[in-house]
Amino acid sequence: MGLIFTSDNEVQRLTDRFTPDDSAMDLSRLDDAFQRAKFKEGTNAREEVPDGYYDTQVEEVRLSKTNRTGNPMLSWKLRIVSEDFEGRTLNKIRVITEKTLGFLKEDLARCGIQLTRLSDLPLHLEEMSGLKINVLKKTKDQWTDIYFVKVERAELDNIPF
Repeated sequence: MGLIFTSDNEVQRLTDRFTPDDSAMDLSRLDDAFQRAKFKEGTNAREEVPDGYYDTQVEEVRLSKTNRTGNPMLSWKLRIVSEDFEGRTLNKIRVITEKTLGFLKEDLARCGIQLTRLSDLPLHLEEMSGLKINVLKKTKDQWTDIYFVKVERAELDNIPF
């Protein structure tokens, strides 16, 4: 599985997270296995996941801050479970500002999270892990966004009526 960066800022953010001690890590024990490793058949790990609809599963939800402005942001790591690009990940990031609260509220509602206070959000992050979400990946100019189309919540979707 490869990493896909949509901007130089993402590369810089990743680079900034490493400390000088990381460069001294001994990886030689994995040299032989690395030489034998092959790309998953039929896909190139560097190939970008194209725009389109994908069935995904929420692998992780994190609340953090943007590096540049310090604004809070909510990040979903979504693992593709549909045939094309299975195993690859998409990241949905929602920066939280007064202007984006409506979009955030809609994202959370689709995931079954109803909050009366935004400050309660950290208490509900784990509830989103494991959700199956059909998403639309859409790129316009240099900006890529992930839209939640349909969320499958097992406890609600599996009730026989």
